[in-house]
Amino acid sequence: MDKESRNDSSQPAACTPGRRRFWKRVGIAAAVGATLTGLGAGVFAHGRPGGGWGGPGGWHARHDMSPELRAKHVDLMVEHMLEGIDVSADQKTRINAIVTATFKEMEPLREQRFEARREAIEILTRPTVDRAAIEVFRVEKLKLADAASQRVTQAIADVAEVLTAEQRAALAEKFSRRRGPR
Repeated sequence: MDKESRNDSSQPAACTPGRRRFWKRVGIAAAVGATLTGLGAGVFAHGRPGGGWGGPGGWHARHDMSPELRAKHVDLMVEHMLEGIDVSADQKTRINAIVTATFKEMEPLREQRFEARREAIEILTRPTVDRAAIEVFRVEKLKLADAASQRVTQAIADVAEVLTAEQRAALAEKFSRRRGPR
């Protein structure tokens, strides 16, 4: 049997340029669709006032707390953190002052974080992808994250200095039980 007369359907068809172009377009469309779906889900989950998972005042809605409610929240966080740790009233007062001051100092950073989210959505929904703008945004937001990290690290060290070595060990044990091994 010669090659021309043989009709072997078990051989794969050659990938033509048109076929490659089709699959390339399908891949691009899928990637864009997945990106837009993720962006849409984020906007849906967090885009309404007081919204987010858990309804109004839910997990991610701390940004709309009044200053009084935020202060009460800080007090509850400190109380919960120190629960079961043998600390004096003076230590608790000093730790509460450190945490409260940290929250107040970080307020502008929190506001910048919420603005950054809006800016990211604006950059990513432009008609054309501006990689330079995305990179500038990334670098600026890394600086913001670094500033927040430095302030939190300072607060952690300040709180650690208020506690004794035994209290720090008890606190570390409490956190390891709560979070589990990682």
